[in-house]
Formats: sequence, structure tokens, C-alpha cells
Amino acid sequence: MPEQPAKDLLLGDPLDSVTRKERRLLLGVSVLAIAIVKTGLIPTKIEALGVEFDKSNQQALLKILVLVTLYFFSAFAIYATADFLAWRRALQRARVEAFTEQLRRKREGTEEKYIQEQREIWERSRTAFAGFSVAQSVGVLRALFEFLIPFLFGAYAMWVLSFAAARI
Repeated sequence: MPEQPAKDLLLGDPLDSVTRKERRLLLGVSVLAIAIVKTGLIPTKIEALGVEFDKSNQQALLKILVLVTLYFFSAFAIYATADFLAWRRALQRARVEAFTEQLRRKREGTEEKYIQEQREIWERSRTAFAGFSVAQSVGVLRALFEFLIPFLFGAYAMWVLSFAAARI
């Protein structure tokens, strides 16, 4: 019997806690960077510290923000790739274990008995099969949401920041 059914793996969390923190930080820094550029909130001075930013300092600030975003982008890319591969490997392992179990049961009984068992299982699990199809769709959507969205936000933030730094 498989350790964890493929359906449970599809619907489970594909990200480790460390990866989830990096994802959150990447999204936070990216949203902050996009907001700074799109709203024009690049600081010109900080009165409390008595610091004024000229154009080169503003440009340097944006470049530093690009580097910070790049750091979180890279960290998330490394951790997310490892988590994605582990998630896919566990899913594949669950499918292979289920198939192996099915073959083992087939070898133990007669062919006719096995076919009859499969018909009974199929009749009882029509709704479970539909649930597995839905689980596959949800699993794909979740993978896109968990892995692709942060990459897109991070890449867009670095692109926007780079162009804003070049315009100053």
C-alpha cells in the first residue's frame, strides 16, 4: 500500500517551510519595489536623519533594491526547485507503489478474480476517480500559484527597478 496516496500529494503543500518564507520575502520585496517605482516614492530626503538623496543616491538605492530582489529571487529559485523535484518524485513514487500493489494482487489471485475485484473497485470509486481528476487540476493550479507567480513578480520587479534606475 502506498505511504501517501497520489491524490493527497497533489493536494498537499509542495513547499517546505524555509521555501515558503523565501517565497513570502520575495513577494514582499517585489511588491515593495514595484510600488516604489510605479508610485514614484523614491525618497529624496529623510528629514529625521538629515539625509538628502541626489539623483546618483536615488539610483544607487534602486540598484541596491534590485540586488536584494535578486537575492530573494535566487534563494527562492534554489529552494523551490528542490521542493518541486521532491514533490514530483513523491508523487511518482506513490503512483509506482500503487501500480506495484495492483500487480502484486493480480499475481496472488486468479485472473478472473482480479478482473472481478477491479470491476467492483471501479463501480465503488467512480466519485473517487472524479475526485482524482479534480485533484490533478487543482495540483497543477497550485504548482503554478506556488512556483510561477513568485518568479514572475520577482522578475518583473527587477525589470521595473532596472529601468527606473537607468532613467534617473
